[in-house]
Amino acid sequence: MSNMYTWLETVLQQEYRFIRNIKRAENNTINVMENIHNSRRVIVKYITGDVPVYEHLINIQHDNLPIVYEVVSDNGKSIVVEEFIDGITVGEVLETGLYNDDGVYRVIKEVCEALYVLHGKGIIHRDIKPENIIIDRNGNVKLIDFNISRINMHKQAKDTVVLGTTGYASPEQYGISDTDRRSDIYSVGILINVMLTGNHPAKRMCTGRWQKIVNRCTRINPDERYQDIEELMKNIR
Repeated sequence: MSNMYTWLETVLQQEYRFIRNIKRAENNTINVMENIHNSRRVIVKYITGDVPVYEHLINIQHDNLPIVYEVVSDNGKSIVVEEFIDGITVGEVLETGLYNDDGVYRVIKEVCEALYVLHGKGIIHRDIKPENIIIDRNGNVKLIDFNISRINMHKQAKDTVVLGTTGYASPEQYGISDTDRRSDIYSVGILINVMLTGNHPAKRMCTGRWQKIVNRCTRINPDERYQDIEELMKNIR
């Protein structure tokens, strides 16, 4: 292991205590850990593979994105330390009821603000869904989980690996063509409909002013969707 990887492992073992596990999968373990000196909590991710997106995120600070503190990769393994966000996910809110028009606008506006920053850096999130959006104790909306995000490769004909959450993933994420910022726009459209109706638009389409927006976001052909987040933001105002 590299000196930096070993150093970060040692710091986490000696200076932090384990609080709880959030996720444990074959290639990804996520823990909440707490500094033993100041009780500050962080998210620690142990990921199999390199994480170039997190290496980009460490240089980005934005109100609607988690802070990435440390990223170390070595020999096919990575450790990511990022901000612990104390709050509730949109998924958890939906377990208690649907969002009204104003609630959808507020959440989607801030999700779009996060995507505006990410897309400006060439980062495609690729997993926008209720469980990946947290409203913190101050009411700020945070877009999280970049484990399947990618740096946009303009010359790539199509994605080589099928990734994303069924129902929210755009058609091109199934290897039909290359994912780009319009793939995230597709997922935002699905998210809006779920927040309003509890269902995928194929099962039940929302009504009112949001219907036109959802229809445009979720076109099968990416060329028929909003072409960037700025265009979408103008239409949700």
